[in-house]
Amino acid sequence: MIVNGLVVSYFLISLLSVVVILPASLLALYVGLRRRAERSCEEQSREENRAYLVISLLWLGFLVRLLLIPLWFLTLQSLISSVPGAMCLAGLHLLDLPVSYVDTLLKLFLPLLYLYWLVLDALDRREPSQPFFRLKLILLPALALLTLAEAGMDFHFLMHIEPSVVGCCTSIFDLPSNGLLSAIRQNASSFLPLLLQSMAILLLGSALLRRPTSRAVALAAAVALAGLLLTLHTQVAPRLLEAPFHQCVFCLWQSFPDVTVASTLAMTGLWLAITCGVLPRLDAYPEAGRLARRLGWLGLALGVAGVSEVLVRFATSR
Repeated sequence: MIVNGLVVSYFLISLLSVVVILPASLLALYVGLRRRAERSCEEQSREENRAYLVISLLWLGFLVRLLLIPLWFLTLQSLISSVPGAMCLAGLHLLDLPVSYVDTLLKLFLPLLYLYWLVLDALDRREPSQPFFRLKLILLPALALLTLAEAGMDFHFLMHIEPSVVGCCTSIFDLPSNGLLSAIRQNASSFLPLLLQSMAILLLGSALLRRPTSRAVALAAAVALAGLLLTLHTQVAPRLLEAPFHQCVFCLWQSFPDVTVASTLAMTGLWLAITCGVLPRLDAYPEAGRLARRLGWLGLALGVAGVSEVLVRFATSR
């Protein structure tokens, strides 16, 4: 294992988030099970105060997990120079297969779940009847277990990063003759049209429906998110790196900070658009519905801004 300041910081902050989320999830379940409509006003007030305290702890835990995502990639970036043969994060992933790839995929999937719970709680607080209280409780055990699994894989991955000679990203992405990576490489020209079409459907669908909170919008945002990552990997990276036969999104992000910022902005917006699109029906809850629509429009704005910046950078590069 290689230790530096970022590794220690990541370990400590990740441990703090787990220590907060796991007990708070159990307490929230306990409070929810004890919640009864027939209790006296004094008992209900005491239970509500306890619930708000626990939910505040969960907010802290889930927000920390979201903020840990950029810190995770910065931590891995700081270790590249200590691993002979590694040109980018792809080389580090070879040190702990398959945990490393599963862990990275979780960094793309879990933000959706964290955001979903946070948005659901915000909507629930807007309505006096708290219509989504039970759903929040149902989601907590799964979220807590996934958080624990993610933290465990983070630690496992970092523990296996050592100064061993590894292959570079060229051997991973540019040489495979079969399998998924080969299929992605062979279909590189189709991903930019996929991104453009899905973004167009996303915007037109939201405009026609006059609300960004529908399953169709969520599906279009999910396709756009996949199209964005594949376009960055197969087309934007070769052009900006001036290496026509080399595809690597990790090399792209470490060489062009502006593209990294734009990509982060786009992914954040698309995550939020997907989250708002799969919320429960809000027709009977006007306050919650207004907040969901505002968040949905915010997600679309961030997604469009980030994707536009990536496309402009791609179009104006030589």
